[in-house]
Amino acid sequence: MSPRPPGTLTGVGVGPGDPGLLTVAGRAAIAAAAAVFAPRAADRTGSMAAAVADRPVVEIPSPMRAGAGAAAGERYAQAILPTLRAGGDAVFLTEGDPTLYSTWGHLAAAVRRRCPAVPLVTVPGVSAVTAAAAAAGLTLATGDETVAVVPGSYVDADQVRLLLAQFTTVVILKAARALPWLRPLLAAEGRLEEAVYVRRAGTPAEEVAWGLRDLQAPDDYFACVIVRAGGRLR
Repeated sequence: MSPRPPGTLTGVGVGPGDPGLLTVAGRAAIAAAAAVFAPRAADRTGSMAAAVADRPVVEIPSPMRAGAGAAAGERYAQAILPTLRAGGDAVFLTEGDPTLYSTWGHLAAAVRRRCPAVPLVTVPGVSAVTAAAAAAGLTLATGDETVAVVPGSYVDADQVRLLLAQFTTVVILKAARALPWLRPLLAAEGRLEEAVYVRRAGTPAEEVAWGLRDLQAPDDYFACVIVRAGGRLR
């Protein structure tokens, strides 16, 4: 008798937190899986991604800090591979979209190394970039305009200054901790009034603040800043 083939691992983007933004394909994958997993920051009481799924979810605690992605991927693989090796299909939930600054890529790489026969599927989700723009009533780009998306935890003031000169719109994800240097940079560049701060878009805790000048922003992981040349189009 030939060995049972492994199950399929599917990365599902659940969107920014509003259950209504979970795609039909994502909901179907969650319902069909033998087990559903989601990452949870070690310092949080629950996973936002898990809260969107309408079924039990195994939450895998892991440090959410700069440079910890590969180690987190190994941790997730260790927890999920027993289900896959037993022939069960598994879903790994990610906030926003799995292809954009997500630990899904690290998990997929770890699973490929440990069990290359596992089929991998990605179901895209609504990203924080587009959700934040929608919440702010902002058009990210039109025609020949350009957009840059960068992580606030990795970029610095010099990099952002260059991006502001090169792109029509610059989106800085995970921006709360970048605000101490970002705000004076935008003021010096005359761009402060073109910037909008959005946190927890699409959730009851959503906050949208234009200008940043008097913003009292909490240290929120789910916050971004969008700077668009000329400000709002609509």
